[in-house]
Amino acid sequence: MGKDAVSRFLTGKKLTHYFECMYTPQGKIDLKSGVIDESYKDKTKQSGELYERLLEELKPRGIRPEEMLMVGDKIETDITPHVI
Repeated sequence: MGKDAVSRFLTGKKLTHYFECMYTPQGKIDLKSGVIDESYKDKTKQSGELYERLLEELKPRGIRPEEMLMVGDKIETDITPHVI
């Protein structure tokens, strides 16, 4: 599991079974197997690289950006940069 605040929260509250995977600074973590996809490693929200990589993965599955949900833990990196 990731070492970030969201990972610790979900694990501590035993909520991980509600999610298939989680995208963290360590990479995309499959919450069932624990396997980490490092193609996401070091991709950041601030640069937009994380979102670009995520869109590449979800497009073939027919998932559009407006159908996704992001759970964040910091206003300055999760909300403020995306306010239009």
